[in-house]
Amino acid sequence: MRLARSNVRLLVLIAFYFLFIVIGASIFSAIEAPHENSVIRKLRAKRAAFLEEHPCVKGCTKCESAGETRGWSFELKMEWL
Repeated sequence: MRLARSNVRLLVLIAFYFLFIVIGASIFSAIEAPHENSVIRKLRAKRAAFLEEHPCVKGCTKCESAGETRGWSFELKMEWL
């Protein structure tokens, strides 16, 4: 089975397009990575400083916040009585 010339051109065009996208993404990642890392470090430092200044606030982990209940729970908890 032989492919038509237009089909071959289309496949080559698609291959070059994906190559272009991958190269562009890696260049963008290489340029933006240092800035992204510095922003992440600053954010973590601010979070740690906030939690240190306000010990009554407990840090929330991903596992705690991703429970089975979604949204808000308006149930009245009478544990303090």
